[in-house]
Amino acid sequence: MNSLNSNIPIILFCWLILVLLLFNLYRYIKIMSRKSFLLAFAGSFILLFFALFLKIKKNAEQPYAGRVAIFPFSEKRTDTPQLTARGFALADFVRTFFNHSNDENHFAVPLEWIIRGGKADSLTSVDYCRNRAQLLRAVILVIGLIRQTADGQVAEIQIFEPAQKTPRLVQRFPFTNQDFAAVASEIADALGSQFQIKSVPATKPALHSMDFYEVGLHWWMGDSAAAQAVRSTFAGTAADRLELEARRTLQSERLTRLPRESRIKMLEKLQNRLLQFSQDDSANIEINLLTARCLLWREEFDLADVYLKRIIRQQPRRSEAYQLLSQLHFSRYRQSGFANETELLQKAVQLNPADILLVCRLAGVLMQSDQIERAVNLLENYRRRLPDNFMLLKALGQAYIKQGKTLEIFEIYNKILEIDPQNTEAFYNLGIHYYYSGEQATAKRFFHNALRDAGQIDSYLYLAHIAGKEDSIEQAIFYLQQRLKMRRTGDDPYAEEARRRLFELNIKTGKIDSSGRVLPPMD
Repeated sequence: MNSLNSNIPIILFCWLILVLLLFNLYRYIKIMSRKSFLLAFAGSFILLFFALFLKIKKNAEQPYAGRVAIFPFSEKRTDTPQLTARGFALADFVRTFFNHSNDENHFAVPLEWIIRGGKADSLTSVDYCRNRAQLLRAVILVIGLIRQTADGQVAEIQIFEPAQKTPRLVQRFPFTNQDFAAVASEIADALGSQFQIKSVPATKPALHSMDFYEVGLHWWMGDSAAAQAVRSTFAGTAADRLELEARRTLQSERLTRLPRESRIKMLEKLQNRLLQFSQDDSANIEINLLTARCLLWREEFDLADVYLKRIIRQQPRRSEAYQLLSQLHFSRYRQSGFANETELLQKAVQLNPADILLVCRLAGVLMQSDQIERAVNLLENYRRRLPDNFMLLKALGQAYIKQGKTLEIFEIYNKILEIDPQNTEAFYNLGIHYYYSGEQATAKRFFHNALRDAGQIDSYLYLAHIAGKEDSIEQAIFYLQQRLKMRRTGDDPYAEEARRRLFELNIKTGKIDSSGRVLPPMD
């Protein structure tokens, strides 16, 4: 389990010294009566309880104590503010300066934590930003605007407390294109003054090029063609080029579809480049994280372990490091104070509570370890804030299926189908529910609907089971053959199940013998 703050043993030691002093005054020096001693001892115990309570409470809140959410600056070139690469860059520059100069108790979250799961037009809404900041447990949020003026440009920031609808401070910072980084540093100092802290003199941090944010903005808005066009004429640094390439290549959706051998071979050159760069610049956390992710995909677990622990030592508030560490064997992270995958993911969620994908993964691990109630409570708490979030709805549907809660299953999947009437995953999961409820005809209908999407090919297995129960052996054989044709990878367990079942049915119908030899048809 995670160790408590090291100050707690000091509190216990001081309390013990106090008790020994009181006992000495009562027993040996005889200044105190027995009644006075007992009253003093009870009072010291109450003080100890409150001291420990406050310390543990502070430990629990510590990740959020000085947390700042800096949203991308809108740029007002016309009447309507727009999100631009410069607005993304300025927000990220401010974050970089703030984290580089201030003490470890104050932390501006990465831009990725803010925009993940959001829509392009949402970040221009103050209400959306406030809700996002509350989900991130930020103490303050910063919403910015870049305006053109007669003398140049001005960056305007509004500083909010997430629960308040009006800003507690509005400041303006004039600048020119030449001092873009300098104005970011000024804004970071202004944020520091909100916490009554002075920036610690430090070397200038490394900053990304503008092209880096241009590519990132296009990707986030789903315009791959525009992103590729910028990449083809990229004028950024080698670090920027490598980071963008690695982020794009290491997308989990793409890599998951590749066979293991192809994936390992494809990532070999990228891994070597990442390793070389991270060795030359061991302080670049982003490259270190990408290196660790690449190593995990290539199953280089020993080296991945080294990189992840290095990241945690350098930046213990980076949620991704704990998330990636959870993919290793438990023996590798027990030395860091985590007993299992659940504790690591809880730590990752604690640091980045706005990552819904991460929350759903934690819920999935809880369900796998038969902690379904905890998983449901976690997901329901999030759904109260995000009632229409698609990932939460799907995860809750899985949890309710495990619990067998029929009414909740209907409500969740009807909600999913309202949002996406052609969602084959909802059809598939409803089919599973009806299959195990004994309503085979209804299950069959849902599985057929699920097969509109090639991604729900495991529906063939259930349809084969239903056909077998109905003594439609030829139909069952057909469904199993279809699933076998769609083998995903060499180690596809459901294709293997289809192959075994097909073998058994072919023996049963006299088409082959137990050795697999094809038998001649009977007259």
